[in-house]
Amino acid sequence: MPELRFEGDTHAELVSQVRAWLGSIEAEGPSLAGVVDQSAALTKDSLRLLAEAAPGELAGSDVVSGLTDMGYKMTDATRDRVLNGLDLLAKATDGTFVGRATKGATDASAKVLFSMNSALAKQFLKQLNTEAD
Repeated sequence: MPELRFEGDTHAELVSQVRAWLGSIEAEGPSLAGVVDQSAALTKDSLRLLAEAAPGELAGSDVVSGLTDMGYKMTDATRDRVLNGLDLLAKATDGTFVGRATKGATDASAKVLFSMNSALAKQFLKQLNTEAD
């Protein structure tokens, strides 16, 4: 199973590394849905790590297990709603801003793959980076 690790002394260093990693996906031609799925997976991994880091018997307790499961469910629900939002945006803009990426996709994957207009995507990412700084 692939593993992804970020190491840093501060939160800012970790965030910078995660941004660089997510930015490297752009060179591969990321789909919006791929970024959403990767973010959800990263959140779930973080929840798992937090649960494992709980001291002693607390780590295996029903409370920690229940909270972790609730976090997984909320992450999945959020991911699904974001993907549904992308689908609605694709329909509302007739694919001008975002559209289904069906080129080479199977029926199942075509339901969750989206592509964004390149110029709009760059402007959107630029705005996100500006707000984050």
